[in-house]
Amino acid sequence: MRSRYLNIFLLLGIVLMAYVYFVEIQGERRRSQLEQARAQWLTTAREEIQHLELQPRQGTPLALARGTQGWSLARPVEDRADPGAMDKLLEALSKSKVQRRMIPVGPLSDFGLEPPAWKIRITGPRGTEEVWMGQEDFSHRSVYSKKPAESEVLVLPDSVRTALEGGMYRFRNKSILAFDRQKVRSLQLKREGQRIRFEKRGPSWYLTVPVKDGVEVEKLDALLNSLQYGEVAAFI
Repeated sequence: MRSRYLNIFLLLGIVLMAYVYFVEIQGERRRSQLEQARAQWLTTAREEIQHLELQPRQGTPLALARGTQGWSLARPVEDRADPGAMDKLLEALSKSKVQRRMIPVGPLSDFGLEPPAWKIRITGPRGTEEVWMGQEDFSHRSVYSKKPAESEVLVLPDSVRTALEGGMYRFRNKSILAFDRQKVRSLQLKREGQRIRFEKRGPSWYLTVPVKDGVEVEKLDALLNSLQYGEVAAFI
């Protein structure tokens, strides 16, 4: 009799353990996976993005492309892209999570989505996905968004919208010159027919034109710094 009761208790224990594992543990994992999937709004990962098109409601549309040397501006002009602006944009696109999802009961214009403030086209290995950005919500910390093929309106962090702003000036590389400071061996300046030339011999710099002389290292360093780190104030 005792053996029979013991077997029953063992069987109940096994059933209870199976319930906890499959219903509670596995169920919680499944719910967590579903929540994570619901929080995602892009199917293209950051490292997969190869091309971006940013079309504002007002202003000049931009096209940006990833190449072997990094990101470049492809339209309306061809130039290097600003690394800081691109990093902030890609970070906002790839790491922002959906805060809320809703089915709109009114027109999309109530959310600033008809017409949208921004149209973003993101191209990766699986094709192109388009996302619309609208206006800020009542908290001014989030922005409304929508995919044209879906009925839901998404609420995203406002960092996505702010990463889009600034136009061509923000996304175009503003460096005056791009060079490796360690590889510079000469520097020549011309102005109104006058020419000044500096040459580096070993670790030291020398003035060679219009006269041969030594140089003030601090002033030459300041000049090289202004060329290396200076930025364009405006594109005309």
